[in-house]
Amino acid sequence: ARGGGVGQVLEKGEVVEALMGLWEMAGKAEAAVAVAVRVVIIDRYLLHSAAAARRFPAVLKVVFEALFGEKTAPRLRAAGVEFAAWVVKNAEPQQLVQFGQILLTGLMKAIREVPEPPPQQAEPVAPSPPAAPQHPSALMRFP
Repeated sequence: ARGGGVGQVLEKGEVVEALMGLWEMAGKAEAAVAVAVRVVIIDRYLLHSAAAARRFPAVLKVVFEALFGEKTAPRLRAAGVEFAAWVVKNAEPQQLVQFGQILLTGLMKAIREVPEPPPQQAEPVAPSPPAAPQHPSALMRFP
């Protein structure tokens, strides 16, 4: 039997380390590329690795850069929040005791800083149909 499936591979320390290195390298790319690659790293790999969730303090760096980094975007922020939830679910209890407050503070800051959606513009009101023509006698005024 060979080394197992992708899930088992994602639990290997050297693979998690390589993913964290790729995260760093992606951050040096042009913004659109950095965001796209980092979303893939989180969505396809880190969110499927309990070992990655236990890789402190590297996980804090991933979460905080996804939420507040210079090169972020709404999709990367959303992936960062998903990863933070994954970390809480899969980290060792003692890790959460040590780093949980930092993670919580960052998430609360992210919630407070969510940009307000642009105000909804009123839908254009269709002009009312022209009034029905009145009988000419209705237009005449009698004393």
